[in-house]
Amino acid sequence: MLLADYHVHTGYTKDVKENVSIDAYLEKAEKLGLAEICFVNHLEFHPIKGLVKGATIFPDQIEEFIDEVERAKANTSLRVKIGLEVTYTRRFEKDIEAILSEHEASFDFFLGSIHYIGSYDASPIFATELSKEVFAKFNELEAYRRYFDEAAAAVESQLFDVLAHPDLIRKIAVKHYGREISSELYMDMAWRVLDALNEYGIGLEVNSAGYRHSIGDCYPRTEMLKVAKKLGIKVVTIGSDAHALEHLGLKLEKAAEKVVLAGYEGFYVFEKHKPRLFKLDIE
Repeated sequence: MLLADYHVHTGYTKDVKENVSIDAYLEKAEKLGLAEICFVNHLEFHPIKGLVKGATIFPDQIEEFIDEVERAKANTSLRVKIGLEVTYTRRFEKDIEAILSEHEASFDFFLGSIHYIGSYDASPIFATELSKEVFAKFNELEAYRRYFDEAAAAVESQLFDVLAHPDLIRKIAVKHYGREISSELYMDMAWRVLDALNEYGIGLEVNSAGYRHSIGDCYPRTEMLKVAKKLGIKVVTIGSDAHALEHLGLKLEKAAEKVVLAGYEGFYVFEKHKPRLFKLDIE
């Protein structure tokens, strides 16, 4: 099955393995039989501190990243695209808009992400070891509600092509509480995000990193993806969220299967922010 991994991190932040390189990723991608790869790096806005060293690519490093990817394209037969994964926070929306507007023409793809619950209290949701701190502030349902509120705001900003890992809150909520919330409660809160995606024509990502985050599933849950299809949300991408060579393409076939199960013909790839259908043939 030919697939495209549209969420691959190459560096500039501490969460990416030091031995990772674009060339090494491309070599492995060819061995895996990937048809296309999109390199993204974190443009990470902390809700209070803004851009923090070690957590983000800085604006003055963006051209370097672009040049690295352009050089690598010459050494592979793969289709290679370039993007950014941007942590959205309302406080810094204008700053995000300014950076993306300046560099939009150089990129194929902008992913919007939520890595904090709330734009003003900076409650982290991306680090499992901090889950006790987060859920000491909010009960389980309040944490989910705040996450989905932020995700909807990110979509409503219309700054991004696709919303990454639409229910990443599960990464720590499931670990902390030892369970998923009910489908009814989940969808009650996810609807706001789905309505925004539908209204503004933004896509959503099926992210296979949940398999290495111990939830044994992709983000988002199947019911969210099925409702997205019923609403007419057209664009769906798939990605491994690789931060290390061994993550590349990991369980990506599960993401593809989930896309088909929800009723989609396939997933989408991008060129200069224009989506194109990549049809899947899964029996």
